[in-house]
Amino acid sequence: MNDQLAIPKWKDSILSNLQRSSNSPESRYLQLATVDSQNRPAVRTLVFRDFLENSADIIMHTDLRSHKVSEIAHQSRGQICWYFSLSREQFRLDGSIELISKSSSKNISTDYDCQQLREDHWRRLSAPAKAGYFWAAPGSHYQTNNESDNQTQTKAANETISEHFALLIFHIDHVDQLQLTPSPHQRTVFTLQDGHWHHSRINP
Repeated sequence: MNDQLAIPKWKDSILSNLQRSSNSPESRYLQLATVDSQNRPAVRTLVFRDFLENSADIIMHTDLRSHKVSEIAHQSRGQICWYFSLSREQFRLDGSIELISKSSSKNISTDYDCQQLREDHWRRLSAPAKAGYFWAAPGSHYQTNNESDNQTQTKAANETISEHFALLIFHIDHVDQLQLTPSPHQRTVFTLQDGHWHHSRINP
């Protein structure tokens, strides 16, 4: 079947789930899987930040010093697994990952340029979240910061975009949606081809 709607049905389902689960912060947590340089899988939990306007692309945040950045450089393909407990729906999203850092320059949509999008997302972060990008590199040896250091970092975070702050744009081209509430379970796959989403029902 060919889904000609501007908003693919799977995206509409995710938006409905997010609205239904608005009082549950964990509904915005998703698992992103990548592959490292040794071809080993790496999975971590990230926060869904938004859909890129007028698209089905997902926006997430990352620290440029994190391991996932080198993994994406090695292999830009990844997969997201996202489960909504209220509806008992699972989405597995396949696609390519684009990194938007302070050095990115190309426009990724007709409405935003890379740096404007990055700045917009930085402004939305809380002060403690911003301060984290001024800490030591993720995975480095932990050192306790004194109170003055924390205050300095928080102040800097409120005034300056950290050079380590980046966006991950997940360009989705395949979706596997599993609905566990109906009996029997319902499973639908969506594939992006020539700018159109095609979907079909498959056996769960």
